[in-house]
Amino acid sequence: MKDFDLLIDIDELFTNLKNPNFRIIDTRFLLSDTTLGYKQYQLNHLPNAVYAHLDDDLSSNVTNKTGRHPLPKINALIDRIEDWGISNESQVIIYDQSNGSIASRLWWMFRWLGHNKVAILNGGFNKWVKNEHDVTNGKKGVRRGIFRYTENNLDILKTKDIEKNLISKSFVLLDARDNDRFLGKNEPIDDKAGHIPNSINLPFNEFLNKNDTWKSIKEIRKIWDNLDISNNTYGVMCGSGVTACHLIVSALIAGIPEPRLYVGSWSEWIIDPRHSIEKIT
Repeated sequence: MKDFDLLIDIDELFTNLKNPNFRIIDTRFLLSDTTLGYKQYQLNHLPNAVYAHLDDDLSSNVTNKTGRHPLPKINALIDRIEDWGISNESQVIIYDQSNGSIASRLWWMFRWLGHNKVAILNGGFNKWVKNEHDVTNGKKGVRRGIFRYTENNLDILKTKDIEKNLISKSFVLLDARDNDRFLGKNEPIDDKAGHIPNSINLPFNEFLNKNDTWKSIKEIRKIWDNLDISNNTYGVMCGSGVTACHLIVSALIAGIPEPRLYVGSWSEWIIDPRHSIEKIT
């Protein structure tokens, strides 16, 4: 059986809906209404899908030293994964409303635990419905899985790493937020506006078509080639370590070395008043 480790198309998932090894996770979520995603799931979702909440399942408690979405403890995350009926042999498929911005976070987290048989549904729920595939409001019981953490080389960036690397000419930090937030012209979420000095803006949606599917490999590679990061180490960030994972997906699609994720991102950087901030007013 073919393994899916980046993206899966609607038709490919449809043909595997009855495959007992496939596990589907719904991650629809809206920052401005954190209850909406689960309400949407209860209304209708892909057959056999379980629901994962960004705040409750994919993050730990926020403190005065963390960003808005710190990573959960590994044991707690594994317990949740097993509740979803997932084992190490499972092929995991994750979707959100459309553009993969939330699904990418859980995709990265599975790989953080050493599980690479995980893919994002390209185009998400919207494309599934547009293709007239069935949805349901039923919840099917799942048998608890057995999932074991596997050591891997997927390292993360902490704030101290950013402080150190910002003075290095061989390190590039890419910010996935939209341009207005990066420039500090508009900040609808966090307490301070702007960006980390020397970081480069790369909005995650640059890699998407108008229908919120990923662009072709050729188009994605061209975007990365224009950045000229081949001789540098690099990391990715966003507001809270969520949409930055979208850039990691796009990097792997392009076949370039995987960037490290700054989990705390902007919302953690601005906690310390000593940290420099740049913005254009």
